[in-house]
Amino acid sequence: DMGMRMEESNDAKFENQAMFSCGSLAPKLRRGGGCMDHGFTREKEPWEATDGAIYMLRELALTQPDLLPQFMPQLLEVSRLRLSSFRHCSNLLETIWKQLPSIVHNMGKKKFKAYLDEFLPPLFDTLACGHRLCEAAAGICIDAFRKMFGDRIFAGHLNDQQRRLMEDSPYVTQSNGMAPVGIALAEQRGQGSFM
Repeated sequence: DMGMRMEESNDAKFENQAMFSCGSLAPKLRRGGGCMDHGFTREKEPWEATDGAIYMLRELALTQPDLLPQFMPQLLEVSRLRLSSFRHCSNLLETIWKQLPSIVHNMGKKKFKAYLDEFLPPLFDTLACGHRLCEAAAGICIDAFRKMFGDRIFAGHLNDQQRRLMEDSPYVTQSNGMAPVGIALAEQRGQGSFM
């Protein structure tokens, strides 16, 4: 009977059987280890700590936005990294461009305007970097900035090359309001969300 509770059953088929980790059909490697204990550890890489720090900045922006300006120079420095800098640089750039709109929103666009022109070159470099997830994240950030600052004000901060990149990118909402082509095509193909 499916309605029978485990503790009500004395059936031997429930005793001394292999235990399985949640979310996996693989047996647990050790008793008492929990879902994530696979019996190995490694040192965290510097990019992982930086990635976590970006999320911390996003959270700090919610509670103490006045503290954010002191961290903008470091965030700017990280945003200038190139994909060739290290193996997982794409993950870090993706995090920056996905989280920066929330950080700016909570920090206040007036305070962030002092940094906007400095963030634009690495943002547009990422928009054309050749890594689709990074490009999509940069496109999402650009769309958020256009909405936050207004199209005209944002466009006034761009050089001609950046304007062309924005107009030609399949990851930026078109000036006629059409959704980003690259993201819409990927979702139609079932490749999931870029968020």
